[in-house]
Amino acid sequence: MIAAEKLFVAPKQCHPYCLACGGMKCYHGVIMKAKQRKILGAIFAKPTRANIKFSDIEFLVKSFGGTVREGDGSRVVLELHGKRKYAHRPHPGKEAKRYMVEKIREWLRSMEVTP
Repeated sequence: MIAAEKLFVAPKQCHPYCLACGGMKCYHGVIMKAKQRKILGAIFAKPTRANIKFSDIEFLVKSFGGTVREGDGSRVVLELHGKRKYAHRPHPGKEAKRYMVEKIREWLRSMEVTP
């Protein structure tokens, strides 16, 4: 005979923080670390920040399972879930320009990636 406790099946949940399950610290089963949450929050902050390092944006895309490919010169291709975003790596500085942060925000929003 099976005990009553074993008959109860909890709803499918990746972990307590999964976005799909109502949490706030996960992106499609990938637990976001504090740095990733901070970068994602900075990208979606209003007014748009101009102090986000482009390398942090690349790190965020890679941590979500995406790829970053080098193009000609300072051109970079960010790819996540089959959608591509063409960007230019800033030089001589490290920070992404505001217009680039806004474009990346819209690109992430189109894939339902939000903080």
